[in-house]
Amino acid sequence: MFQGPPKDLKITKALNPSYTAATKSMESWMAANHRQSPSDLDGLLWQIQVKTILEPLSMDSPRASRAKDPSHELSWVTTLWAEATLTGENLLSQGVLDPDLDRRLLSLLGTDKIPMMFRPKTIVLESEQATREMLLTEIPLIINTIQQSTHKSLKRQLVGRWIDQNREFGKNAPIGSDRLR
Repeated sequence: MFQGPPKDLKITKALNPSYTAATKSMESWMAANHRQSPSDLDGLLWQIQVKTILEPLSMDSPRASRAKDPSHELSWVTTLWAEATLTGENLLSQGVLDPDLDRRLLSLLGTDKIPMMFRPKTIVLESEQATREMLLTEIPLIINTIQQSTHKSLKRQLVGRWIDQNREFGKNAPIGSDRLR
């Protein structure tokens, strides 16, 4: 007697060729048009990141009410952000940290790299063309934001947050150690 596939296997539908073609088309367009690494006023290089995926149309959207079969409609979901990596050396050379006043902070950083990222922005659009037009507008805005400031207060704030999240103070100190008194 046939019992079907094991329960731990997921049966999925084959990808729609138009979905694959649309995704590859957007990826190649992005590669050809957006390979910029802007720097802020301190000289820190940033990378503009763009992630675009196709998702099923939300049944709550106005477009779903107009579609013949909304279950076959797709939306372009694009997330944009800028990211950079900081080191203690960067922070000193950019004047974010002072070698004398921030000695303890620098010792906690050591040679580690601190990831820095602007808050991601997610935009949902109906077509590939609308997504491209949006990117042609939004990416220059992100670049201008990066290039118009040193972002020193943001960098200093992120260093403090990174240390709080990644360092456990006294973690390796033996009980009764002079370090804890």
